Amino acid sequence: TRAKLAARPVSSDPAIFLNDLMTERRAELMLEPNLWWHYTRLGIAVKFIKDKYNITMLPKYVHLPIPQRERDINPNLCSNGY
Repeated sequence: TRAKLAARPVSSDPAIFLNDLMTERRAELMLEPNLWWHYTRLGIAVKFIKDKYNITMLPKYVHLPIPQRERDINPNLCSNGY
């Protein structure tokens, strides 16, 4: 109500719940810089960009590069394709 969104019916489907939750978060956190991290953490950033803006984003851009310093410290770390 506070975000001026229409009421949504209750659903036990996780996909519908997640979509409704993220729609509400976009309205509530419109000017917050951390909303993108919610999309990437949930693994829906690529789909969101495609659905909302019809832009195909390469999945590798969801990841941040592993710093070279950390890769030097731990030789088991490898590049994550960034």
